[in-house]
Amino acid sequence: MFSHYTKSLLIAALLLCPSLAQAQESGFEWSGFGRVVAGYLAEDGMIYGGYDDELSLKPNSLLGLQGEWQFDSKLSLVGQAVLTASDQRDSDIEWLYLNYRLNDHWQVKFGQLNTPFFSYSDVQDVGYAYHWVQLPIEAYPEFLFKKYRGASIRFTPAFERVALDVETYYGSMNDTASVRGNQVDIDLSQIYGVIAKLSYDKYRLSASYHKGEFSYDVPRLNEVRTILTAVGFNTLANQFMSDGTGEYYQLGLSYDDLNVFARSEITYIAQTTNTIADYLSYYLIAGYVFDPVSVYVSFAERTSEEYSIINTVPKGVTPQLDELSIGVDALIDSFAINNRSLSIGARFDSNNNVAFKVEVKKIRGNDFQFDSPLVTKGSAVLLLTSVEWVF
Repeated sequence: MFSHYTKSLLIAALLLCPSLAQAQESGFEWSGFGRVVAGYLAEDGMIYGGYDDELSLKPNSLLGLQGEWQFDSKLSLVGQAVLTASDQRDSDIEWLYLNYRLNDHWQVKFGQLNTPFFSYSDVQDVGYAYHWVQLPIEAYPEFLFKKYRGASIRFTPAFERVALDVETYYGSMNDTASVRGNQVDIDLSQIYGVIAKLSYDKYRLSASYHKGEFSYDVPRLNEVRTILTAVGFNTLANQFMSDGTGEYYQLGLSYDDLNVFARSEITYIAQTTNTIADYLSYYLIAGYVFDPVSVYVSFAERTSEEYSIINTVPKGVTPQLDELSIGVDALIDSFAINNRSLSIGARFDSNNNVAFKVEVKKIRGNDFQFDSPLVTKGSAVLLLTSVEWVF
């Protein structure tokens, strides 16, 4: 990862880029985006996506700046910085890469790049680019890293009525992800994938495959594994491994005729480690545009498969083993995240690249943080409103 000093210099450079561009008009372009999001979770003792029963602007409000320095007709340097006040995410450099266009159809990138997992991967932070106030967490989980360091090759052939975009990439990354409010260090020794997008008239289809080798550091997991080994449950301890291989599949379909729009995306993740569940997630959104107002309804769900870990710590032998067995059960239960949400919302677009949004979301499942350790699932209503802009 970039050092704090290096990140500060790069963020400052991007902030200064507009004035530099005015002083030296030598192929520099810049743009930006921002959002102020207010959220309130209408349930005591619960936290969801960083929101609780007090009105908060923190989790999703941000400011982003992107600059591109064009060295010549083929080579450019692209950087993007995001400034945020969130407790779950640091201000950081999201993109910083060299972009080389071989010709009109081939493009090569090298550096720190956006991981192309989803249909909205390139614009996850740009709320102006989609209708929701908050992308559905069930389908866009926080623990899937948003960037990697490596290289990508993109091919965009020319056809009369069909647009095709194929990209393949390879890289690695050390990063920190947020899982239910807890920071988890993730080390990706390698990740690679291929993404294809096809557009025809009002329809768009996307499909992708990704594979990576990873390890992660979770203090609670390490503690339980150490205790189990110390008391002789070595076989059980070895099942709580924190490294493995993962495969990710994605399929998306959308329709948009400027009035009616409908989109869907389905993803599946398979893991070789027992401490991360294989899961299926998807969302559906449909709406209508009464220019300049649009309305929508959306449903999203993530379901985990059953775990193969069997708790072999007996109960009823000693109080110490009872306590350990209960702790192991709670840890196993915490691995799976089964959640669903139903959202309705509206958006108003002004004439100067500003959008105002409101969203009401009903959530059910276990992707919450609770005041009581005995509570494992629940339901709540999340109220969101935002102002989004690009410049």
